[in-house]
Amino acid sequence: VKAVDRALALDPRSGEAYSALCAAKLTYANDLAGALKACDRAMELDPESPIVLQNYNFFLNCEGRFDEARRSILKALEVEPMSFLSHTQYAHTLH
Repeated sequence: VKAVDRALALDPRSGEAYSALCAAKLTYANDLAGALKACDRAMELDPESPIVLQNYNFFLNCEGRFDEARRSILKALEVEPMSFLSHTQYAHTLH
């Protein structure tokens, strides 16, 4: 989380930094409200970033919001069709 805080201090408009904060809050802190806030901010700042869309997909899957998760990962695949991670997450979303 220190690295994310540093990244946000350097660039408070970095969607990818907010996306990393979302993943950290979800994975390490079990802070769903904080993760949602960070994911929403990441999507607001950089809605075309595959990294932002992948982390948003991860969050939505954890929340059981599978239709939204599928849409977010399909958008990531539109932006970066050769992304192994996006294809893996898409398969996980469908499972």
